[in-house]
Amino acid sequence: MPETKLLSWVFGVHGAASLAGGFTAAKRSGKRGWYIGAIAGLLYAVAVVLIGFLSQDIGFDSRMGLLGLIAALAGAFGGMLGVNAGAGANARRM
Repeated sequence: MPETKLLSWVFGVHGAASLAGGFTAAKRSGKRGWYIGAIAGLLYAVAVVLIGFLSQDIGFDSRMGLLGLIAALAGAFGGMLGVNAGAGANARRM
């Protein structure tokens, strides 16, 4: 695989991880899904950037901002799905 296509795969994997984290966090919370999911995505992005900075001495550039944006949006979307799939979702419908 050429290195030019690798970056899109990396952002896709980070987006999927943020979506899953937002889904799980909002499902456990049961309310404010997009907010809880976006916070989970941003915390994930901060952890990834911090680990990259401490272990590989990677500086901050525009890709880090893009990672934060993708993680927040994917986490918020996962949160919207998770809050509606939570244990309290069936009780709210009745």
